[in-house]
Amino acid sequence: MVKRGRRLYWTLFAVVGIASRALAANFPITAEQVSAATVRSGLHATAAQITLPGSIVSTTKTPVLRVESIRRMADHSMAVRMECGHASECLPFYVKIQLDENGEKAAVPNSMGQPHLVETEPRFSQRAPLIRAGEQVTLELDGEHVRICVPVISIENGRLGEKIRVRGATNHQIYRAEVTDPATLKGRF
Repeated sequence: MVKRGRRLYWTLFAVVGIASRALAANFPITAEQVSAATVRSGLHATAAQITLPGSIVSTTKTPVLRVESIRRMADHSMAVRMECGHASECLPFYVKIQLDENGEKAAVPNSMGQPHLVETEPRFSQRAPLIRAGEQVTLELDGEHVRICVPVISIENGRLGEKIRVRGATNHQIYRAEVTDPATLKGRF
């Protein structure tokens, strides 16, 4: 009986130790880190201008972030797709960058790599999809007293306000949800 108790104790001790190391391997990505990555790419955004979509984590304390793409939005902001330097550090994610106080101009890189001010009227076609098939996005499911955020992969292209099919990234369940921005869909359950 004593041996069984000791074995159980050491098994639990090992499991707790492994679990604590696994939890410690997730480091939050901050607006300051995203700001530094935007400055390196020539898109000068302060941490105060950056809105993260939720809790974004990395497997390293200081991931090397880079700007993958920029989309101008109708609400005088930009959706910026960010990636880690190594795919094992984090999944790609979007951040929202609010433009200057007037909502009219933002510093973006020119052909020489130097920032310059440009008008931010949306130049993309209203027919261009915000979400493309195969992209990983977040599905926000709203219930009567609960909201659940689920990572999903888009099955179809989708424009703002359009309902598209997506597949759960882990459980492969199919959902139908409305496109609300380049990184988020809304649904009900």
